[in-house]
Amino acid sequence: MLGRRLQYCKSMRWVAFAMVSIGCSLLSILESNSPRPAWVCCQVIVAVSLGVIMRSNITNVSSTLLVGDSAVGFKVFELLQNFGAIWGISLPSIIFNNLFDHYSSRIQDTALRAELEGGASYGYVNSHLLDSLTGSLQEQVISVYTDALKSMRRGSIAFAGIGFLLVFLEKRVKSVQNGRPGEDMEASGQEKQK
Repeated sequence: MLGRRLQYCKSMRWVAFAMVSIGCSLLSILESNSPRPAWVCCQVIVAVSLGVIMRSNITNVSSTLLVGDSAVGFKVFELLQNFGAIWGISLPSIIFNNLFDHYSSRIQDTALRAELEGGASYGYVNSHLLDSLTGSLQEQVISVYTDALKSMRRGSIAFAGIGFLLVFLEKRVKSVQNGRPGEDMEASGQEKQK
């Protein structure tokens, strides 16, 4: 809705990618003992920004399609979006597990370390494992998880920065309304502002 009103989504994507970078930067400096509202606020910044990016993409795709091509265009976009969602979960979990294995030498309990290494650490994130641990062992496991997450978020900053730079390469999109080519989206957006 917001994307359609603005007619031109390039600036929205710049802001959104910048906000993803800022949100991931803030998340990467938080510690395990940081207040919960700080975590929530940073995660909201990232989530809303990613939502804006996705919404502005579909707006650009839909504005360039003829009426007869809309259904096919939306299905292709949905397929690519689902493909991206699958890889957006699979690759980070693989990278996280590798980072956890890298830092896991800090866990002194070899049986617990063996249980969490080899790809199992991602699966234990939401379990009661941390609550069952006590003392220095709990601190060791939390520090390994924290450092693995910090490294992941630093990598996310790089991807958001690349996305920000790629927005510069976008072409102006001519909108298509009622089955016929329309005006340049940027020009029509500027006319409406006057």
